[in-house]
Amino acid sequence: MALLLTLQHAKDLGFTKIFIASDSRQLIKELHRILYNILLLSSLFDDVKFSSISRCNNRVGDALAKLGLSGVTVLAKQNYCVGNH
Repeated sequence: MALLLTLQHAKDLGFTKIFIASDSRQLIKELHRILYNILLLSSLFDDVKFSSISRCNNRVGDALAKLGLSGVTVLAKQNYCVGNH
């Protein structure tokens, strides 16, 4: 998050070039990997949109993410909620 805010502030100040340095080589490698994969996969679609939804209405997505992190491949039926929670 700090990196994102720094980039936005630099852009707001009119910077056109920026150099990001970190004492964590792993962090920089991970950022490069994530950005590369997002750009690569996004380019395979005609249109890509990102949006947010309430956590309550994202129970299936949350369950899938947790299953993916745990390595489990079995899915369970989830209940949906409606409205702002």
